Amino acid sequence: MNQGRFLSLFGLAAFLLQVNVIGHPLKVYILAGQSNMQGSAHKKTFAAIGDDPKTAPLLEEILDADGEPVEAHNGWVVCRTNRGGEQVTLDGKVKVGYGFDDERIGPEYGFGLYMDRSLEEPVLIIKTAWGGKSLAIDFRPPGAGPYLPSEVEKEKGRVPTQEATGYYYRQMIAFIKETLKDGASIRKVVPEYQESDGYELSGFVWFQGWNDMCNRHHISQYTDNMIHFIVDVRRDLESPKLPFIVGVLGVYGTDPESRRFDKGLPV
Repeated sequence: MNQGRFLSLFGLAAFLLQVNVIGHPLKVYILAGQSNMQGSAHKKTFAAIGDDPKTAPLLEEILDADGEPVEAHNGWVVCRTNRGGEQVTLDGKVKVGYGFDDERIGPEYGFGLYMDRSLEEPVLIIKTAWGGKSLAIDFRPPGAGPYLPSEVEKEKGRVPTQEATGYYYRQMIAFIKETLKDGASIRKVVPEYQESDGYELSGFVWFQGWNDMCNRHHISQYTDNMIHFIVDVRRDLESPKLPFIVGVLGVYGTDPESRRFDKGLPV
């Protein structure tokens, strides 16, 4: 994870923090997407943050006196992802280990540490991330309707099945609901949770797009699909005002001939 991306995690956390800072219900944040949400930044790369004087102070936030990555005091995470071709569920305090393997991080690390230090109360992050998944097919929201394959996909026999279309959207929603089903379910992740306090969905961070960007048929639909995604998530989670942040990786930089993702950005 480069310095700019790490800083951006603190920025988006600050934005969501402004939405809900006061109150006793457990703050719940959802992080979802594909491989970049899974996270491949190894803990040994953290030291590079100190190379730039502007970002060097961040090292004091993420490394302890012995130079080891810190963990959150009262920030908790439960993660559904794939490792080695199998579905796995991980949970515990926010720390290194919720990325591709036990020594890597995704956006949940910087985000979770910031929230943990900014709120004097427990924070729960529910993360669902699977590599190589598109919004057009895999995360396709119900409101987008059936997937209409391109002529090329038809010719090459690459038309997704009805079951595959929207499969990871359904998995995401089901996992969120399973985690928040009742007090006992939440306490599996947040031990001190009191059911009488309740919980509130305080923000949704979406970090995905590579698979759609690599397919011209998919990227042309991205704005509409993203709008349906936001509407459907708010409906399915019964949270009509749920704040959304859509992350952008910045592939191809400022090259105007290569920035295909621009046409697909939500408005």
